[in-house]
Amino acid sequence: MPDLILDAAKKLDIQNFPVEIQEEILAKAGELVFRASLGRALPYLSENEKETIEKFLEEKNGDELELISRVVAQKVPEFKDFVAEETEFFIRDSRAAVAAMRTAGK
Repeated sequence: MPDLILDAAKKLDIQNFPVEIQEEILAKAGELVFRASLGRALPYLSENEKETIEKFLEEKNGDELELISRVVAQKVPEFKDFVAEETEFFIRDSRAAVAAMRTAGK
């Protein structure tokens, strides 16, 4: 997923933003894409798997999100497609906000 998020940064053209703003945008993008993709994958998982993921999310940190992504991708082959699609949705939906930020910064 990190490669898709970095690709999103290029497509959104945020490399001229201050580093802390770029990091904030990318962190939020990663979380939103992950949650949307996971939501699409949940119907494919058993109740036990859903409960395990829920526990991990309650104690959320970056390492656990990466682990969850790998586990879900093994169980749901479509998960990688979900991530790619949700990344594109994020880019499409974020372009106006990024343009407004760029204009406000001038």
